[in-house]
Amino acid sequence: MDTIGTILASVNTLALGILAYWIRSLKGAVDAQRETIAAQKQFIEGLKTVLDTTDTPKMLERVEAIKKFVEHEKEAFVRDVKLKVERYLNQSSAIDALMSDALISLIPYIPILQRNMAIDSMKVPDEIKNTLKEFADRAPDFHSQLAVAYLTGLVPGITLAPSAPSITHKEKK
Repeated sequence: MDTIGTILASVNTLALGILAYWIRSLKGAVDAQRETIAAQKQFIEGLKTVLDTTDTPKMLERVEAIKKFVEHEKEAFVRDVKLKVERYLNQSSAIDALMSDALISLIPYIPILQRNMAIDSMKVPDEIKNTLKEFADRAPDFHSQLAVAYLTGLVPGITLAPSAPSITHKEKK
């Protein structure tokens, strides 16, 4: 019986060793799966960020928010320009007041290259000139848009003649 006990003890030890080896290998597999799952989770979070970025309703919300911000900034800037001009106008003559008011209204219609010249010709303090120049830099270029409209016939009464490169007036019927 002593031999059978030794054999059983050896078999149990061997089985315990195999079980320990098997558990260790399973632990390695679990660790590898944990790393794979972590990498997949990170990948999915990256995809979620891309999807959130390209999500049309959210993108439209961001565009609307930017539009509101820009519109608010524009209104604040125009109010600031008008306030500075009004402050100056309270101290100046009526003719200067009319000229300044007309210039502010007409800046978008003045060709971009001539805006600073028009502002420099005004008899106003440099602070007002600098403010008007800043406004002129930001103002749209309606002059170019009107020129294109005239040349393409979008404005009634003036078109390009098909046979000549000059501008001619349409006859009224």
